[in-house]
Amino acid sequence: MTRQPNTNRDQKEQYVLELYQQGRTIRHFMKEVHMSFSEIGKIIKRYKSNEKLAKQK
Repeated sequence: MTRQPNTNRDQKEQYVLELYQQGRTIRHFMKEVHMSFSEIGKIIKRYKSNEKLAKQK
């Protein structure tokens, strides 16, 4: 049995990044996406580190 990718989670992460780029607050994310503060923070942190690495190249 092959494990299917968690597309719902991927979609939520993409939506969080879209809201982040629009300058929305984390409290707004929590209401829209129904995710915890820490999960949203992890997504944003990962995005920022990837963005920083891309700028260095």
